[in-house]
Amino acid sequence: MLSSTTTVTQRYQNTFNNNSQQRVNTPVDSNNVYYRFEHFLNTQTGKQSKDEIIITNPADKSNDGKFSLTEAAKNFLKGLISPVTSLFKSIKNFVIGSAMIAVGVALCAFGMGPALVALGVVLGALQGAKSIYKMVTAKNGDGVEKAFFDAGSATATLSLSIMGAKSALRSAGIETTKMLHRNAVVNCFKQASPAISKGTSSIKAAFIKPQSEAIANATRINNAPKVEMLNSSKTITNPYKILGIKKNASNQQIKEAYRKLASLFHPDKKRIDDAGTYFREVSEAYHLISDAAKKPDIDLAVGAESLLQTPITLIPQAVKRIID
Repeated sequence: MLSSTTTVTQRYQNTFNNNSQQRVNTPVDSNNVYYRFEHFLNTQTGKQSKDEIIITNPADKSNDGKFSLTEAAKNFLKGLISPVTSLFKSIKNFVIGSAMIAVGVALCAFGMGPALVALGVVLGALQGAKSIYKMVTAKNGDGVEKAFFDAGSATATLSLSIMGAKSALRSAGIETTKMLHRNAVVNCFKQASPAISKGTSSIKAAFIKPQSEAIANATRINNAPKVEMLNSSKTITNPYKILGIKKNASNQQIKEAYRKLASLFHPDKKRIDDAGTYFREVSEAYHLISDAAKKPDIDLAVGAESLLQTPITLIPQAVKRIID
């Protein structure tokens, strides 16, 4: 009897006048492939319910029910290169795989490489255990052969993780010059928890902390006092308060304060609402006190404003600071 390897169910409009099961074995081409048509009659309606086309190739050892070392080796190699070949099976796989690679690189940049290596080793071990389970519980040799694909995939995962252990440790700032690969893997497991903590802190510092700083500086800018220019009766917001610096700040300190705030409030980064408005205020404040012609008038206006808010007993000292 021919072995069943592929079953295709089709519907036909023709009916049969008896309850018999018809079987036709037809050899096709030189590849010794056979089609077996099994027509089943629905006894209640008198119509055919389905037509099974069973295709078999006696020369195909991958589905003969027997174990073949050659087929097992082929499946193992397929599993070994599956991390690469799976990327190119479809556009969806390529997009997902590329995204995962990008995330992995980013996490390594934040010092979480050891944790990724430890995760890779664990996943590889689980894949290996799964392949062994499939081999043990396989119903025939074909099942054992197919389990070798999982074995190859597990080997690839473990190999990539072990080879990347030293690089992962170096990304976390750990010296690995004289370290063996097995020791590097052990150290990755030891450093996994610290690496996660460090990486989480780095991510917060890169993304969450700037947002909180932007909110705090926006609040300070909103509360910055107004000063009246003495020579033009024009009112402006105190530029020193906007930049968060003292009136006697050096040019270098002024530049540093401006660059920091400009980065926090840059409209493209969208850290807070109305970031563009704060960005313009910071830029205007910087240009005002960076202009050698305007800075003396601004300093005088700021000094006069401070004088008005100074207690009577401290006015002489305040006047002296303005003059200086």
